[in-house]
Amino acid sequence: MGLSRLVYKFITFIIDRRNLPLHHPDTVPLHEIVISPQTVGNQMKKLLAAIGRFMKRPVAIGGAGVFTIVGIAIGVVGYIGFHTALKMSTSTEFCISCHTMRDNNFEEDKTTIHYKNPVGVRAECSDCHVPKAGWPLYKAKIMVARDVWGELTGSIDTREKFESERLRLAKIVWAEMEANDSAQCRSCHSFESMDFEHQKPNAAKMMKKAMTEGDTCIDCHKGIAHHLPDMSSGYKSMFKDIVAKAPDNRGADTLYAMNTTELYDKKPADDSARAAGNILPLTKVHVEERDGDWMKVTIKGWMQEGMERVLVKEMGAACSWPP
Repeated sequence: MGLSRLVYKFITFIIDRRNLPLHHPDTVPLHEIVISPQTVGNQMKKLLAAIGRFMKRPVAIGGAGVFTIVGIAIGVVGYIGFHTALKMSTSTEFCISCHTMRDNNFEEDKTTIHYKNPVGVRAECSDCHVPKAGWPLYKAKIMVARDVWGELTGSIDTREKFESERLRLAKIVWAEMEANDSAQCRSCHSFESMDFEHQKPNAAKMMKKAMTEGDTCIDCHKGIAHHLPDMSSGYKSMFKDIVAKAPDNRGADTLYAMNTTELYDKKPADDSARAAGNILPLTKVHVEERDGDWMKVTIKGWMQEGMERVLVKEMGAACSWPP
């Protein structure tokens, strides 16, 4: 008799008699139900033998069992490998393995208090640029592919190219830090831990103001670890484009000076004539007459008492740029 069959008969035996009176002739006390140890031993031997035969069958092992074992192994190895690679790729050594980072950003960082300071605490690249965990971490590692692509294509492989892109790259980092409330900074710094009494008066004043008004670190601390980009570079480029196109508009009645231009009270007879003054860049003039390359113009503005040689755009202003 199989073990399962034996168990089935035992349970059926109990169920059939559960509703009988305690003194019913067919009632058998539980302590009188005896199962032979030899029977149980034989059934266990049969069960173990059946398990052995099952494990020896290639079909059984080569099916779902092997698939499950291999899947688990691949998952474990993949998980460990992924996080090992993740950790290695967030190290400062990995970051400066590209000469663009090593020769530019890293050299700048080495001159700051985040790299060397009296207490000997150093912020690594990942402390400022890589979130600590979760989806923000994985997102940052995916987005860093932009830098790798820039390195491979040579878009920032020289100091000149890097400087030309510095403002654009910095704006990306600033925007990310504004969006996450400077989370990387706050992993080390917090208002609650600051001892305002030991800060410089102006610093303490600004920190308290930021804490009260909910400002974020990057609002005031741009350039804390790297050189600030030339904030006027975009405007300089735009101005160059305007200057290049200016000759095409010289026939207009209203013009703006693109550079500091000499102003004469009358057309000079030769190059030795001395200018009466200068027109500063972006000054608006109205053309009255043209004589070759010379123009007679009208300039509207205000004179301040005691400074009659200065013409300003707004009344009461001692000077104005643009005028």
